[in-house]
Amino acid sequence: MSLIDSTVDDLWKTVYALNPASMCDWIDCFQGTYLERVQQSKLVIKKTLTEKEYQSDPKKNFLLRLMTRGQWSYRNSYRSYRRRVELARLFLQIMVKTSNWDGFIVTTLQLVYSETSDTYLGLLLRELLATDNWTESITNEKTIPLHEAARLEDVEQVRQLINKGEAIQINEQGFTPLHFAAMAINPNVEIAKLLINAVNGSNHFFK
Repeated sequence: MSLIDSTVDDLWKTVYALNPASMCDWIDCFQGTYLERVQQSKLVIKKTLTEKEYQSDPKKNFLLRLMTRGQWSYRNSYRSYRRRVELARLFLQIMVKTSNWDGFIVTTLQLVYSETSDTYLGLLLRELLATDNWTESITNEKTIPLHEAARLEDVEQVRQLINKGEAIQINEQGFTPLHFAAMAINPNVEIAKLLINAVNGSNHFFK
């Protein structure tokens, strides 16, 4: 099994274990036998992570489709389209716990905050990212400069800190500066890209 297949499989199993009913409801939106539908659900996650076409298209990006109402959302066996916000929230809450998914999250942020994006999606994604744990991590521990600059949307300060060799640290709660950038009032895609470049030298996840 490849790295990306293993990563997707682990994510899928984690979310399923936490909310099997919601996952079964989503799996029901695909066609074929149960095992075929499971594989199709994993495939759309993989494609969203690895293919630019899927990442940048709200009709194909699995996370945005889960959050969207109407014809872009997933349709179950009863031919009913509906939004699955809680499942999207669960996926995202698992994904933000590791930097493995940072590239995907940045691409999704860039899409939902583009001029052509549905404003609701941007607001919803920001809500999903702004968890209570993140708030606690700011108020309950010593401030890390790069984390704080990212949260305050200070692009120049982030750039200067990175250029000066500021380490990309993980705080006591397990969050990176990118997590703090995402929970800002107006998440800044440029800041997210600077942070990812500082770690990986690339804005893309899984080349």
